Amino acid sequence: MQPEQLFVGLDVGGTKTAVLLVDPQNRPMGQLTIPTQAATPQALLETISSVIHTVLGEAGATPQQVRSIGLGVPGQV
Repeated sequence: MQPEQLFVGLDVGGTKTAVLLVDPQNRPMGQLTIPTQAATPQALLETISSVIHTVLGEAGATPQQVRSIGLGVPGQV
């Protein structure tokens, strides 16, 4: 049996990084908001990875269950 697929939404801003984990019916499975403290691109990637793994762990989910990740960032990309 294949595990339930989950979806991650990220809001990475100048002052906060927020993550929301939802199931296929868009029911929240977990969320977390922390201050953005990214002095370098590598530090920002580590922050993003950390919040995703934290929310997955708190929900009892694994990275293999994540079907997609949506990312919002300020400004032009």
